[in-house]
Amino acid sequence: MIPEITLQYAAILGLIYTVLTVTVVVMRGKYKVPFGDGGVQPLLRAIRAHGNFIEYIPLILILMIAYELTGGSALILNKLGLMLVYARTIHVIAMFSRLNSMPYYFGRVVGATTTVGIMAFYCIHLILI
Repeated sequence: MIPEITLQYAAILGLIYTVLTVTVVVMRGKYKVPFGDGGVQPLLRAIRAHGNFIEYIPLILILMIAYELTGGSALILNKLGLMLVYARTIHVIAMFSRLNSMPYYFGRVVGATTTVGIMAFYCIHLILI
């Protein structure tokens, strides 16, 4: 059995990750900072958006694959997959928004909370089966 639904979301999330990676690379060139963030706030935000994404997405994709391979609901996979793409997208937008603005707080809180909630759902489900 091929986890087709999860693979679709892996591809979409992979594209988002690609954009984040290119953003960091371009900013490193623009600000001439080969390592670290050089104290450059826009670069620091890009690095953290990139890092935060890769801290969560691989594990969630593994959990999604396990859920799908154990006969999980296609409807739930799609709903949570769409929610995950939305959560990570608004989190990225927030990371590049003006500090102390509504998009900054909303995107960070909703993006992070949704991501952790989705991860918890899959973990709990897999423990219980």
